[in-house]
Amino acid sequence: MARPFLLGVSVWLLVLGTAAAKIPPASDEDGPASAAEEKPVALDDLSTATDTPPPEAVPKSTKKDAPPAPEPKANKPHGKVTKPHDKATKPHDKATKPHDKASSKSGELIPPPAPGPKAIEPLDKSDSTAFDFHGEEQPGNASGRFWARGEYLLWWTKGQAYPPLVTASPLGTPLDTAGLLGLPTTQVLFGGDRFDPNTRNGARFTAGAWLNDSQTLGVRASYFQLDTETIHFGANQQTNPVLFLPFFDETGAQRRRITNFPGVITGEVGLESSSRLYSGDVHLMANVYQSCCSRVDALVGYRQMRLNEDFQFRDTEQDPSSQKIDIIDRFDTRNRFQGADLGLSAQTHRGRLSVEAVARVALGVNDREVNANGISSFSVPGLAPVVQPGGFFALPSNSGRRTDDDFTAIPELNLTVGYQINCRLRATVGYTFIYWPDVLRPGEQIDTTVNLSQLPSITGPGTLVGPARPAPLLHESDFWAHGLSFGLEFRY
Repeated sequence: MARPFLLGVSVWLLVLGTAAAKIPPASDEDGPASAAEEKPVALDDLSTATDTPPPEAVPKSTKKDAPPAPEPKANKPHGKVTKPHDKATKPHDKATKPHDKASSKSGELIPPPAPGPKAIEPLDKSDSTAFDFHGEEQPGNASGRFWARGEYLLWWTKGQAYPPLVTASPLGTPLDTAGLLGLPTTQVLFGGDRFDPNTRNGARFTAGAWLNDSQTLGVRASYFQLDTETIHFGANQQTNPVLFLPFFDETGAQRRRITNFPGVITGEVGLESSSRLYSGDVHLMANVYQSCCSRVDALVGYRQMRLNEDFQFRDTEQDPSSQKIDIIDRFDTRNRFQGADLGLSAQTHRGRLSVEAVARVALGVNDREVNANGISSFSVPGLAPVVQPGGFFALPSNSGRRTDDDFTAIPELNLTVGYQINCRLRATVGYTFIYWPDVLRPGEQIDTTVNLSQLPSITGPGTLVGPARPAPLLHESDFWAHGLSFGLEFRY
């Protein structure tokens, strides 16, 4: 690279020397040459001269036949020195500052370059606050317009209250006092208190969708059901040799029906109760508040709820002559609610964790129904069984179907904690409480005051004489259900 550079410089010096020799000497009118013309030529000036020759280098010929100055032919050598010339650009650039000062002296101010827009830093996904509770970027935007959630329910419900229906006494207790309520020798085997069931399993399914992209208007539907809770009780001569059915006659005196007593009656008693709860609802959701990590939605919709319960009582007795009586009493209740459902749903989240609270109240009509029926079957050796209407606690005075309706309010509270597994799946753990007032339950419809004139016999049904007891009670009570839920939610 040095040889071409030196060669190019030599050629330029030769050309400039030849041109200077042909320039006529300056006259006295022109004056002495300036100090700038006496300075040696720098390499930067040489590079500039290739484009536009300086005026001093152009001879002014006064003769027509004077040959023109030879044109420089050093383009090729100059092209070879471009790289060394490029290396000199940095010192040349540094000279711009004095030039700028000179421009400012002349009145032309050159403003500094305006700063460019600040670069946007990439979102740090390691920061938990950079994700909403659905695992997506841009907090406040839900991942997907559709969602579905399935939950396993582990709940408890309020049990039923039953009057004392079965009593027992120790073997050897006199027949006159055996089984009487209130005596220290009498034990109540069934009834006299409320029977609270154990935990009940169930399932709940919820699905919903947003109707617009801004997720301010949507619909949701939900359904839950608990498994049928059943209570069984039984007693016989092996478990309790002295067994009675306590009751009061139409005069209010305490009486007993013998189910099992040695040498008198041999029998057994069995009771069974079942309860089933399920509910469904559909709502329109409207957003009333929303921020980066929280939102509140109003719920307006329709709800149905059902509480169906049954109670069956069976008593079997056989005397020493082998005559057998089989008595069955059955009480069924139906509570059917339907009405408007109003509430609020509030959600908040931070990172992968979320909390949702839903409070609502259903206002509507509860249609209530009681069915009481009884039958008695009489068997005599050598004869066909005879079946008569009426049992013991379900007789013609209180048998049949009775209905009424009542306006009621059913509040419900849900609290759910969620953990976002990924952008689509979320695991949830929650708690729910439901309160339903003024329901009819079968154990509370049993009237233990019995007018014995109504009792059927093998010859036919009884004829009522005196007060119509047992009577239809239509006793009301409240009902509640609460428990835990474990679910998985999917959004898309």
